[in-house]
Amino acid sequence: MSSPNQSMKDVSLYVFDMDGVLVDSLMVMEMAFRASMYDYYGYAVSPNAIAERFKEYRKHLGKGFKQIMDEIGLPHELHPHFVRHSRYLAKYVVAYPGVDRLLRTLRDQGKTLCVATGKDGQRATELLRRLNLLAYFDKVIGSDQAPPKPNPVVLLNYMQAFNTLPEHTLMIGDSPADLLCAKSAGVRSVAALWGYTAPQELEMYRPAFSFESPDEMMEQTEEVSI
Repeated sequence: MSSPNQSMKDVSLYVFDMDGVLVDSLMVMEMAFRASMYDYYGYAVSPNAIAERFKEYRKHLGKGFKQIMDEIGLPHELHPHFVRHSRYLAKYVVAYPGVDRLLRTLRDQGKTLCVATGKDGQRATELLRRLNLLAYFDKVIGSDQAPPKPNPVVLLNYMQAFNTLPEHTLMIGDSPADLLCAKSAGVRSVAALWGYTAPQELEMYRPAFSFESPDEMMEQTEEVSI
């Protein structure tokens, strides 16, 4: 669904968040977070305490890991542990149903596709390659390559690189950080309601479009191309 008088007809640059939009990695995030906490603090920390901290972590998805650590009061030293466990567990990450069809449809229409993720760029690239999605994208930028969302620099850089105006650019995300990034860059946004944030929370940020699934978004893009 979309807001009245909104159209995707003139969009030429699509920028996707990754986790919660292209791939379902929440289980892996939680497992890696738990293992990292045990690595750093030892088994004196209780499972319930870790579960509560992960709930806090989830509220900030879309941002970079170190930025989230600052938000929830945990040390940056957890990062190498988290990366190591995430890489080991990456085999359990899956693409959302319909993502491949959506990306293929947009590429067939000649659109430019990019990724702006809270992951570091290397891990994001590795994961997209493993899931056979990397070839769809013109560029992938992680939170170690540009200031993490909601800072709009990543979108501004993409628009400059591909000589695209804000009105021809769309940010697709499932977190407040994604939608705030789009707003700060003067870009319209898509709320990916299939992701990790409650739909009613995303709607507070007034996205131009809201879709329940990648297939629903694909139907909209197909209507535009007719």
